[in-house]
Amino acid sequence: MTVKRLISCNASDILGFNASELKQSIKASEGRVILSETIVIKEPLVGDITDAEVAKSAGADLILLNIFDVFNPRILGLYPNEETLQTAKIHSDAVNRLRNLVGRPVGANLEPLSKDTKLMSNQEQLTPGR
Repeated sequence: MTVKRLISCNASDILGFNASELKQSIKASEGRVILSETIVIKEPLVGDITDAEVAKSAGADLILLNIFDVFNPRILGLYPNEETLQTAKIHSDAVNRLRNLVGRPVGANLEPLSKDTKLMSNQEQLTPGR
């Protein structure tokens, strides 16, 4: 399979990749890919746009969502009047909406934690969706 380097792709190329093509595209970029991790539950840095959009404008090739809860998929700044949203249906497309806005691959940082408290001294309590 031959695909363009991620760093040479436009949004339509990236949004059309399947998982295997994306992986090959990243490999073909030979380590020159920039990943930006954004915290989705804090107010955006710039008005009513997401931090992922800011990261993309600064050159990020990949977006990683931190503190993202898959059972309550909120990304602040993604929807106008965020505080008035009442339905999970609106949030259920949050990752796809963000992916289409930034034209970049979007992933989520899920935190695997051991139930063995001896392994970690200050283990954070996480929601099941994280």
